[in-house]
Parts: sequence; C-alpha cells; structure tokens
Amino acid sequence: MEKPADKAAEKAAPAPAPEKKDKPEEKKADDKDLFGSSQSILHEAGGLASEEMRQWTDNTGNFSCHGRLIRFVDGQVRLLKDNGHTTTVPAARLSVTDLRFVNRQASAQRSEVAKTAQSAVTLPASI
Repeated sequence: MEKPADKAAEKAAPAPAPEKKDKPEEKKADDKDLFGSSQSILHEAGGLASEEMRQWTDNTGNFSCHGRLIRFVDGQVRLLKDNGHTTTVPAARLSVTDLRFVNRQASAQRSEVAKTAQSAVTLPASI
C-alpha cells in the first residue's frame, strides 16, 4: 500500500525529457535566410536578372513607369521601360520602396560577383 506522501511525490516528479532524434531537424519557415538567395533576389520582377517588368514610382508619387532595372552606378538608376526605351533616374528621385528594391538588387549582385570571383580563383600547381 502506498503512502499519500509517495503519491504526491509521483505527481510532483517532472516528466522525462523527450528523447532526441538522430535525424536533423527540418528548417522552419522562420529559419529561412533573411534576404533569400541572391539569385532569387536578382530574378524578382524588375530585377537585374529578370525579364519581367515592375512598377517604378518617383518620390513624389506623381510619376511612374513600368520597367526593369538594367543598371545602377554613381547614384543613377537605369531602367528599361516597357516601350523599349531606357531612362536614367537619379536614385534620390526614387520612392522609398523602389530605393529599397535597388539596394537589395545591388547587394545581391555584389554577393554573386564575390561568389564568382572566389570560384574563379585557383592556386597554381607547384613546379
């Protein structure tokens, strides 16, 4: 026969810890890379490696065009518009959303260039 103190001790005892599994845990959606892969960023609509167009708007909200980013240098953004013409816009004239988009594209492009440069470097064979 069990004593009441023994029953209370059983109830208060912590549950055993779950056993660890040998297989690796799957990545959750929250564990994804914050910025995604640079290739996917560059292929976003309107991006440097995309054929799709996106809506671009100036910082006043009064002017916009449909196009894709083809170049950015020295504070200038070059867009290929859906009519086939190109236009160069000072980055300071872009909307906040578009400026963020260009910054993401620039970061992704730098990342891809760095990857390419690292894979292209080979050590000379010993003579």
